[in-house]
Parts: sequence; C-alpha cells; structure tokens
Amino acid sequence: MPILDTIAEVQKVERPIVTIHGGPGSWKTQFGLDCPSPLFLAFEDGFGNRKHKSIRPTNTDTIWNTFAELVIPGHGYRTVVLDSLDHLAPLIVREICDTHSKNTLGDFGFGKGYELEANQWLRLFKGLHRLREAGLLVVCICHSQVRSIDDPAMSAPYDRIEPKLPKKANAVVKELSDILGAAVPDMSVITDERTQKTKAVGTGKFKLQLTPTPAIEAKNRYRMQASINFTFADFLTEWQRVNPKPEATTNTATSQESSQP
Repeated sequence: MPILDTIAEVQKVERPIVTIHGGPGSWKTQFGLDCPSPLFLAFEDGFGNRKHKSIRPTNTDTIWNTFAELVIPGHGYRTVVLDSLDHLAPLIVREICDTHSKNTLGDFGFGKGYELEANQWLRLFKGLHRLREAGLLVVCICHSQVRSIDDPAMSAPYDRIEPKLPKKANAVVKELSDILGAAVPDMSVITDERTQKTKAVGTGKFKLQLTPTPAIEAKNRYRMQASINFTFADFLTEWQRVNPKPEATTNTATSQESSQP
C-alpha cells in the first residue's frame, strides 16, 4: 500500500501545560488558586492568608510519588500547580550534588553535572505530560529575571524578561510548556504636553503576554492573542475561543468541564 494512502486526519485535544513567569506580587499564585480544584506542590510560602491545598516536597521522590498517585482517578483534583519552579531548581541541584558527593554542578567536569540537571527537568516535564494525559490542567509558576541578550543579528545587546531559571532548566521549560506566559504590569508611557517629559502610568492590574517580543519571553502553540488580562477567567475565555468544542452537550460531564480548559 502506498504510504500516502495511510494518511489519517488526526485531532488530539489536550489541556495545556501552562508556565507563567512574573515579578513578585504579580498575582501568579492567585491565578493557580482560581483554577478548578487545584492542588499545589509548594516549594515556597506565597499564599498569604488564602485557603489552599498543598504538599510541600522536600525531595524529588515526593514529587514523583505524588505524580504517580495523581494519574489514578478518584482524588478529586483537576489542576496541579507547581509554585514555584525557581524554588524547585536549588532542590534539584542539591540532590544531584549530594548523590554524587559534589559541592557544585561545576565540580563534575565536562558539563556532566549540568546534563544531570537537564535530565531531572526532562523527567519532571515527562511527569507533567502524564498528568495532562490523565485529564489534569498543569500550571507552573516561576519568577522572572532580566537577562542581557547579545544577538549577532542585532546592532546592540538588549534586555529581555524571562523565567528565573538555570540555563538548562530554562531551555526545557520553554520547549516543553505549551503556553509560556509573562505576567507584566498593565502600563503605558505618556508625554506631558507642557513639559514634554514622559512618565509611566499603570492601572494597578496585570496583563498576560502570550506571544514573544524582543523584551519578553513568551509563547503559545494555539494562536492565542498576544496579550490578555491576567485572570483565570480571561485565560479560560481565550482558551475556549481558540479551542472550541466540536459540539455543545448538556450532560453532567460537560457541565463539570466548563470551568477548565
């Protein structure tokens, strides 16, 4: 049989793995709290007085065991939130170094320590993909950092806001997240007509940048808008716009799914 005769039309609808990075106090944790039935794997204290359900892993075995339990139906959680990846990163490095009796990843030589680090991040995202396949929404939270980019194609270096992660971890997170959003203040620059001086004016709210710019690291696989209001309700509306359901039904399962991508 000719190969072209075996071509089939495929449409695989899955919930996304969402990574959101932003500065302190940019409502990242609140986004996770607003997701349906969230369970937090909390690597830092960022909840304030807000009620939440969480596990505080002190080693990676706890993470892998939690993933193994979450793929089994019946636990009642619909979202898994990792908060935050940049506080998980030192835990991964510490375990690698302790296992091999090293002080730093650089002590391994020939880049081996950093390869071991990358393998742990790949294992993490393999586990997150299993959770997604089990029907869970996955949200990863990370702080941002500003890094100088020296691009040979540009006439001068420039600054970019990106996840605050080690180089190898950053590469894995950016590649394997379906959506990489940046929570940025909703601001604009205005010019005083009298003095011709410029100043930044903010609304006190945040936007979620979903497409990349030279200044902001972001991406999505779904042709979502470049920027939306940073709330879960706005995110859900945009997700449903670009991923419409084939048919509207009124059964109980569908009504339960209406508040989740």
